[in-house]
Amino acid sequence: MKRIAFPVENKAGMDSEVSMHFGHAQYFCLVDVDESSNQVMKHEIIDNIPHSEGGCMMPVNLLKEKGTDAIVVGGIGGRPLMGFQQVGITVVHHDAPQASVKDLLAGLSRLPVLTESSCNH
Repeated sequence: MKRIAFPVENKAGMDSEVSMHFGHAQYFCLVDVDESSNQVMKHEIIDNIPHSEGGCMMPVNLLKEKGTDAIVVGGIGGRPLMGFQQVGITVVHHDAPQASVKDLLAGLSRLPVLTESSCNH
């Protein structure tokens, strides 16, 4: 089983709109995928932690505590990227504005692993 996090803007389950920047997302959609069948076993929406409550490492720690293996982001700053790398969470990049969790999950194997900051803020 692999747990994949998606920063999202609403609580619409697998149809939630994915945020283009992980730190500005209101929520995370956590999706458990069976690696042998690529089937979604379950998903849940959790609240993101605002930057003001401990900085950009708070969401990194939250997702680690939740057992996350990978996160799919449109943009991320250098510090949280390094944090994810340090705790063993793979960061995958997408560039699809207005995509849903379901859309990105369908093409996940084609998305590149992110190794440097992609934040324009």
